[in-house]
This record gives sequence, structure tokens and C-alpha cells, in this order.
Amino acid sequence: MDCNLYPLDFDALEKGDVIEIERIQEITGWKCGTNEYRFALLALRDRVFQELRDRGCPATVITDSDRLQILTDTEAAEYNRRMFVKSRKAMARAFIRNTLVDVNQLTDSERREHSEDLLIQSRILLSQRRAARRLPPPGLSEPAEPQAE
Repeated sequence: MDCNLYPLDFDALEKGDVIEIERIQEITGWKCGTNEYRFALLALRDRVFQELRDRGCPATVITDSDRLQILTDTEAAEYNRRMFVKSRKAMARAFIRNTLVDVNQLTDSERREHSEDLLIQSRILLSQRRAARRLPPPGLSEPAEPQAE
């Protein structure tokens, strides 16, 4: 997408800032609500993220109600945790759907590839579960020892 970023001052952007719809329309040249605007918004989000990172001020930049929001560290920690959990759940759902594939309808090579994919995916999901169970709760360095009476 071709954008006129001037006078968007990347050095002036800070965590917590919001770039409003009117400004995004001015930058992109597209009216809010159009597909062109949505694609330009995503491109601008990526550009702001890259520019902030390259300037030594990495931040999480999201689209929210057709605006761009540069999250504070507190907001970013919560947002990124939610996105991580969401992606783990999506992986589990995709694995379940993959187990439902009728392998009798696949060629021999497709069947081998599918079987290898299932094995790899199951190992990834299992390792995630094991890692999550072994971690102590936040704030504790080691699991609590049972107390003798």
C-alpha cells in the first residue's frame, strides 16, 4: 500500500498513543469501512511496529475499532498473553480436525505426510502441556515443600 506518512512523526509516538481514524484516512487516502482502508490499516500497523522497533522503542501495535493503538507495557503483556493462549487453542482445534481426516481417501504419499504431521503436532501439543504443568506459579521459584506436622 502506498501511504503518505508525512507528517506522521514516528519519533513522537509513544506507548499508549492511539492513531485515530481521521488521521489514518489522511495517511492512507482510503475511507474507513472499505477493504482498501482495512488493508492499508494492517500495512500501517506493521510499518509503525517496524519503525518503533528500529528506533529502539519496541511496542505492540494493534488495530482496534479501525484505529491503531500502541499498547502500554501493561496492556501489551495482557494482550500478548491472550493471543498466545488463543493460538495454542487454535493449534489444538486444528490438530483435532486433522485427526478426523479420512486417510483412506489419501494417496500413499499423502498418507505418510499426514501421519508425520500428526506425530509432530501431537509432540508439540504434548510438550506445551508438560511445560505448562511444570512451571511454578508466578512469584514462586520452587514448588512448595509439604510441611511436617
